[in-house]
Amino acid sequence: MAKIEVKGGYAIYDIEYGEVVLELIEVTEKRKGHWHGYWQGTGQAKEFKIRWQPAIFVRGA
Repeated sequence: MAKIEVKGGYAIYDIEYGEVVLELIEVTEKRKGHWHGYWQGTGQAKEFKIRWQPAIFVRGA
């Protein structure tokens, strides 16, 4: 497990076989949404990025 500091909280994730298999974010600010982590790039340039994903409400038909 590893911990990354992010604005408004932190991310705890577990990496297995080069992929994130568990992600838990604790956010101290009261905003609707969640932090989204993803891999970007390939080879030596591959890095894990975290960005804020606002909550999107979709009205069911």
